[in-house]
Amino acid sequence: MTSSTTPGIARFNALAEPAATAALHEACASSAWGSKLLSRRPYATAEDLFAASDAAWPS
Repeated sequence: MTSSTTPGIARFNALAEPAATAALHEACASSAWGSKLLSRRPYATAEDLFAASDAAWPS
């Protein structure tokens, strides 16, 4: 964890894959989207997670 990593992002990064999948599923039911986000962990900041989310969503 870097000093710029927020506690919530640090917890998300540390979750086992099934728990992280469940957390993402609460936000969006797309398993493809969730898989893409999981594959890019760890995230340094919430902004990094948001950018990954935007990139993972089909246009």
